[in-house]
Formats: sequence, C-alpha cells, structure tokens
Amino acid sequence: METFFQDPGEERLAPENVRIRRLSAQPWLDRQIVHVTVEVDPFQQRPNLDLAVFDAQGNELASTSIIQSMARKMEVNLHLRAAPRGETCTLTAALYSLSLEGESNPDQEPGALERLERDTARITFELS
Repeated sequence: METFFQDPGEERLAPENVRIRRLSAQPWLDRQIVHVTVEVDPFQQRPNLDLAVFDAQGNELASTSIIQSMARKMEVNLHLRAAPRGETCTLTAALYSLSLEGESNPDQEPGALERLERDTARITFELS
C-alpha cells in the first residue's frame, strides 16, 4: 500500500533509520485527559509506537499502542487512571518495528515476531 506524504520530495527512510521528530503532551483542563502528539520521520515501512504516562512515583497512569501507523503525525487522547493536581508526569514514546525471528539469518528457522526498538523519547509535563 502506498503511503501519502505532504511533501513527495522527502526521502522515505528504512525502518532502522526512522526517528521520533517531535513529542508533546497537553493536559485538558479537567486533568483527566492528555492530548499527545507524535511526529516521526518519513518511512518506507509503517512504524509501531508505544506511549505511556507515568506519575512522579513511576506509576503508570495511561498507555496505548499504535500499530502500523499510516501517518507521520499521530495524535491521541490518553485518559488518565488518576490525575493528582500539580503533579509532574512523564510521557514516554517507543518507536519500533516487528520482524520474524530468524528472518535476517537464512540458517535459522523463522519463529515468533521480534520487536526491534528504533527510537525512544521522553518528556515531562505538569498537571496543573
């Protein structure tokens, strides 16, 4: 399937070269939802992305996975399990692709899917 990009002159990168260009988090006024925006490099193969929000103690407040995104710019609303006021939170993003184990080695039998992490990003934000 052909992926549409705004600028057809941009070079599409192989999975191992795709990186996260931008990561942002904007809490809604109710502090129960966080609007997350992620932008990645132009790609040849659709990437996967894991997002998670943690409180200051490291407890996970929300998480989601985006599988084989067709768009370079992804926007999601994460609904927080708990939203303490004035808390500093951390948003993490992990960009990865999947490959069959043994796919790159012809002497090895293909097996389960192997997760190949390509890039990670982390930002902090306030729930004020």
